[in-house]
Amino acid sequence: MFEWLIGVCAVSFALFLLCQSRMEMALRAHIGGENTFSASAYFLGGAVRHKFEGSVVRGEDGRLSITTAFNGNPVKVKRRENIFKREMVSPAARDLFIRRVDLESLGFSMTIGIASDAAITAQLCGLALTVLESAAGIVRILKPNARVLMRSAPNFREDCLRIRFSCIFRIKIGHIILIAARAAIDIAKGAIAAWLTRLKALCAPRWKTSKT
Repeated sequence: MFEWLIGVCAVSFALFLLCQSRMEMALRAHIGGENTFSASAYFLGGAVRHKFEGSVVRGEDGRLSITTAFNGNPVKVKRRENIFKREMVSPAARDLFIRRVDLESLGFSMTIGIASDAAITAQLCGLALTVLESAAGIVRILKPNARVLMRSAPNFREDCLRIRFSCIFRIKIGHIILIAARAAIDIAKGAIAAWLTRLKALCAPRWKTSKT
């Protein structure tokens, strides 16, 4: 009995430490030129590391192809339609994620170039910087401790549009479990509501005919 109690306490303490540990995510994307993206995750102070990376390449026929790899091993990504459906994103889970996540840094740089017209290039860079700084202001309000850097640079030598994005944030494992549970509950509620609506639609004609 005493050994069983010690085992329960040890497992509970281990789960508590796991929930309190933080996961660090680093997201990076380069669009224009390299066309690469990567997502790195670090658990337990870097003891466990995973990296998902990919690149977009244009073939000889002009079509775009995506190559991806997970921890250095090639991965085939199946195309799924409507993967970003609004119904799949739970507003409550999204709000909970925004409240619990600790944003460390956010960087966004853009290079715009129209070789034939330097004036338009400068105007576009100024407009892009205005939009980026407005977005940075919103981020600073939500996450005051985050380092936010927005940059827009002109390129007068060639026609180009290059974008670099980087983001580093941390979140506790326990909060990830809570967010996943909330999202699952909202998805289940939506599925039940859709099933009940379909059931009412099927039973309504029979109910009318039985009344008559």
